[in-house]
Formats: sequence, C-alpha cells, structure tokens
Amino acid sequence: MGYQFIQTEVRGRVAVIWLNNPERMNALSAGMGEELRDAVNTFDANDEIGALVLTGAGRAFCAGADVKGWGDNIQKGEEGRDMARRAERTDDETWPELWARVKPAVIAYNGDSIGAGLTITLGADYRIASERARLSMRFAAMGVTPELQSTRILPQLVGLNNAMDMMLTGDLFSAEDAHRIGLVHEVVTPEALLDRAVEKAERYARLHPETTRAVKQLVHSNLYESDGAEVKRRERLAFAEAAKRPSHKEAVSAFIEKRQPDFYTNR
Repeated sequence: MGYQFIQTEVRGRVAVIWLNNPERMNALSAGMGEELRDAVNTFDANDEIGALVLTGAGRAFCAGADVKGWGDNIQKGEEGRDMARRAERTDDETWPELWARVKPAVIAYNGDSIGAGLTITLGADYRIASERARLSMRFAAMGVTPELQSTRILPQLVGLNNAMDMMLTGDLFSAEDAHRIGLVHEVVTPEALLDRAVEKAERYARLHPETTRAVKQLVHSNLYESDGAEVKRRERLAFAEAAKRPSHKEAVSAFIEKRQPDFYTNR
C-alpha cells in the first residue's frame, strides 16, 4: 500500500499504522485522514490480521487539525461553513463509529496528542502513552468546540468533572495525569511503547477477528440502549450467530483436547 501521510507494517497478526508527517507534527490533514481510514478498513478486511496499533512517527502523535487550513478558510470568509454543512449529514461515519465497527485497536501515544489528534482515538479499545506524551482537548483554547462525539465519550472515560476540566482549560495533561483520570490505560517508557502496544494487540489478535468484532459491535449497540428487552434480544441473536461459526467449534474442541485453539488455521 502506497501512502503519502501514513506508514504501515504487519507484525504477525497485528497491523501497525504510523501517522507519518513528522515535519508538521502529524497534523491531521484531510489527506492523512483519508489514508488512515483506508488503512484501517483494508486491515479490517484482511482475515490474517486480528488487531491494529496506531502510533505516530517523530516527536508527536498528532498535533491536531491542520490549523493552516483553518487560517486559509478565515481569509476566504468560509470559516465554519464546511462543519455546518456536515452537521446536516447523517451518512458520514465518524471515528468513534469506525472504531466500534472494526477489529480491536490499540493507540500508542508516542508524543503530544492534541485536539482532533486526541478525539480520533477516544473510540479505540486500549490507549497506552509514552512518558513523553501530553494530551489536550485544545478546542476552546482555539475558539472552537470539541467534536467527533468527544463531548459524550470523554465524560464516559474520565468522568464529568475531569472531562469538563480538560475541555474548558485546553491544558496539556501529562501522561501520568491522563493515566490518573483514566484517559490512558498505562504509561511506559518511550523505548517500550511500540513493543508494549503490539504485545497488547497480540492478546486481542489471538482470538478470531469475527468474534472480537462481534463483541465490540454488540457492546456499542447496547451501550445507550434503555430497553432491557432489546439488549437481551441482541445478545441472544449475537450468541446464536457466534455458535454457528467454525471458531466456536475450534474453541470447544481445543478446550476438550486441552490445547490452545488455532482460530486462523481452523476457520
């Protein structure tokens, strides 16, 4: 796969994706976003891949949206118009919706993750930070408001008080502070970051991708469901579908035979 703004690598059953525009601190341009989506969807469709890792090349993970593009829009008198048009759309898939749909994803914050560089990661399944990383909901400091469903997801992750503090100050939170409030699962040395992220992804990838994807989609479908009967119905249907898959047969056989299941050979 030839990309301009990202880089990819396969390590066993784990696909590693780097945001790769270090001269701009991996600022999230439209081109980078399109390439990242393409890579995630491509690896999700690959049956040999069981999980994903997303990290950044250079000093930063992602310094946020391409502010130069904002400046150009202000000069043209077009500030806010594109977002207003997008607000009326219901067919575009947001980053949280994409992460909910695909195989398990681990985020490895190698450096600063700011604004959109943070909100694109909130829907992923596991977040690890380098000791050098700093995380910030920078939007209010730039005179705008948070997006990508972060006003719902962030309070769920860190609690209302912490989320409001992050959003209203725009402050940079150290990796340790982000861990303290529950925004990241763990903090490691810069040297250990990528190996630890791949190690975690391998734990997800050892299971069959159809199963882990189905679990994720079931959880996200039921997360905001107020009808208990509908939750039960979805769970029973998902269980019935899972029981038909070869991976279920392999798991049962492996348990009886006292061996590790091989979900990739025995599909």
